Amino acid sequence: MKILDKKRILERLGVRKEIIFLNIGIIILCIVILILNFNFAFIRHNNLGPALPVVTYVHYVNWKMLNFYLMVLLNVINIISLILINTKKVRKIVLSLTPIISFFSIILIITNPDYMILFPEGKPLTKVEFLELGGYMYIMIACGFILLTLFTIYQEGFIKKYSQYMGLILGVWFLSTFIHENGHAIFVIISGGEITKYAPLPFLDFNNFAGFVAWRNVPIQFIPLVMMGGEILQWIMIPVFLILLKFKSHNKWLILFLKLLVIVTWLDFPFYTINNTLGIPHWFLMGEASGDIITFTNITGFPLWVMNVLAIIQLVIGLIIIYFKIIKNTSISLFLKTKNIKMI
Repeated sequence: MKILDKKRILERLGVRKEIIFLNIGIIILCIVILILNFNFAFIRHNNLGPALPVVTYVHYVNWKMLNFYLMVLLNVINIISLILINTKKVRKIVLSLTPIISFFSIILIITNPDYMILFPEGKPLTKVEFLELGGYMYIMIACGFILLTLFTIYQEGFIKKYSQYMGLILGVWFLSTFIHENGHAIFVIISGGEITKYAPLPFLDFNNFAGFVAWRNVPIQFIPLVMMGGEILQWIMIPVFLILLKFKSHNKWLILFLKLLVIVTWLDFPFYTINNTLGIPHWFLMGEASGDIITFTNITGFPLWVMNVLAIIQLVIGLIIIYFKIIKNTSISLFLKTKNIKMI
C-alpha cells in the first residue's frame, strides 16, 4: 500500500475537497449530537431470571450507543483513503466496505441492538420498542453517508462494477433466504399444518428481518421435520446448483451468482449449528441466536454435539471443494506460481 507524499496529498485535497469537507461535516455533526446527548432508543431487555423472565425497559441516550462513534470512524477512514492512500485497489476496498458497514449498523439497531449498546442496563434478549430522536437522526446521517460514499465511488470510476457486485450479493441473499423459508413452508403443508404468516424474503418484517414462516396445527411428530425443513431444502438445492454450473455459459455473472449461491447455501447449516451453540446469531451479526437447530435438538433430544460434528464435517468438505474448484484454478494461483503479473 503506497502512501502519498505531501505534494500529492495537496493535489488530492484539491480534487476531492468537496467530498472531504462533507465527510468532515458529518464528523462534526455526529460529535455535536453526542454532546447534546438525545435519547437514542427505548429498548426492552428480557432478562433471564432464576425462575421467571424479568422484563426491563430502558431509554438509551446517544453516548451509550455505538452508532455515532462508528459513523465518526467510517468518515475518518474514508478521508484517510482519499487523501493518503495512493493504491487504487486499497481505496476501492475501503470505499466498498464503509457504506456496507453503515447499512448494517442501521439494520442492527432493529434486529440485534445488543451489538450496538455500549453500556447495557439489562441482559439479552433485547428488542427496540421504538426509536427516539437520536435514533432517527442517526439513520438520516447514515443514509447520507452511504449516498456520499456511493458518489465518491462514482468519482473513483468503479460505480458500475460495485453496483453489479452488490446486486449479485443481494440476489444471493434473497434467493438463499427464499429457499430456506420455503423449506419450512413446504413441510408445514406436507404435514397437514397451516401457515399463519409467510415472509420468505428479507425486509418483509423487521421483527424477523431475514424472513420467517409462522405455522400452527402441525402434528407433534412432524414438528422436528418442519424445523429442519429449511436445511433439507437447501441440501436438495446444492446439487441442483452444481449441475447448473456444469452447463457451459458465457455469462460470467450467472456463473459467479451460482458459485456464491452454492457457498452460502453450503455454509448455512454449519453456521446455524455452530454459531447458535455458542449463542451467536446465525450469520454472526444477523439472524437468530437460538434458531431451528437448537429447537430441533430440544424437541427430539438428539445430541447437539452430534449436530456440531456434522456441521464441522460439512464445513471442512465445503472449504476443500472451494479451494480445489474455485481458488486453486484461479488467476491468483497462476500468479503465485509464475510471479508474472502480465499472465493474469
